[in-house]
Amino acid sequence: MKIKTIITAIVAVLFFTVMIFLTFSARAIHNASLPLVTAEKLPSVQFPFEYTDESGNVMTGTKSALAIRTELLDSDIFILYQREKNGDLRYYVRLAEIETGAENNGFTEVLSGIGYGDKVVVNTDKELYDGCEVCANNVQNISGNSSDSSSVISPF
Repeated sequence: MKIKTIITAIVAVLFFTVMIFLTFSARAIHNASLPLVTAEKLPSVQFPFEYTDESGNVMTGTKSALAIRTELLDSDIFILYQREKNGDLRYYVRLAEIETGAENNGFTEVLSGIGYGDKVVVNTDKELYDGCEVCANNVQNISGNSSDSSSVISPF
């Protein structure tokens, strides 16, 4: 009878020790399972355009417009946003339906679907879907402060 009591006590202690460990490491385990994404704000790029002046002459000018790297258009475009869940600010992505315009030097003009303040996912280690939670790397949060110790690096 004494051995049964000792074994039961040992099993109970081990069980509660494992439960405490899992409780404190649950967030790290959850974050490790999330897709890791890198996002950046889109630059403003100069695009040439033609217009006709008052005297009927065709002129060429430039306009500044929001642009996305043309290579990113080969796959779905996702916008990164923050939302509160269970008292924590977390990152999520939404699928963007964008309308594009002119191309210039590896950039494509964005006519609609992405705003100047939106952060576009430029790299991910796992497949994304609309509304999925992600772990963001090198992203500025809504207040403009970096979410980690490094800042957003833009190749533009």
